[in-house]
Amino acid sequence: MSYILQDEALNGFAVVQNEDYKYGYINEQGEEVIACAYDYCYNFSATGFAVVTQNERMGLIDTKGNFVLKPEFLSVDIEMEGKFAILHFYIEGDDFTRDYKFFNLSTKKISNILSRGTLEVVRDANNNVCFIAGKNDSNNLFGIIDANDNILVPFEYHQMYVIGEFIIAINHDTSFYQ
Repeated sequence: MSYILQDEALNGFAVVQNEDYKYGYINEQGEEVIACAYDYCYNFSATGFAVVTQNERMGLIDTKGNFVLKPEFLSVDIEMEGKFAILHFYIEGDDFTRDYKFFNLSTKKISNILSRGTLEVVRDANNNVCFIAGKNDSNNLFGIIDANDNILVPFEYHQMYVIGEFIIAINHDTSFYQ
């Protein structure tokens, strides 16, 4: 079988495309190690996960080609040195949805808190991973959750964003800066 190399080998794998326009992976010796069965593939992260696309949905595979997350998401982004993936959900019937959860690549667990509008990865004062999330209700207020789904800053703020090392939270009545 012949392949078109799509990207340089990274973390021991190179993305290739076969004659049927399907994508997969070869190792540094040029041997197919994950079959060309995907609509598109991205490079493996240093932690051993790669985003793949099938039928216009994204998922995650491990270095053996096993699905860690089935391709059910509009997008999957690996964040924070490959420790978390941000999942953009598709809700049947919605033309455009902005619902997110995070997936802990170490524990293989999806967060319980569904975030509407944004899910941004940040770090707290002790360098722990946290997420700015929008609450999934009609108020669309923002707060901060940690990697264990604990609410660190209540969902009480109309806007929340990061500027440099600071998190800015704005409410119609109050604001805080960390």
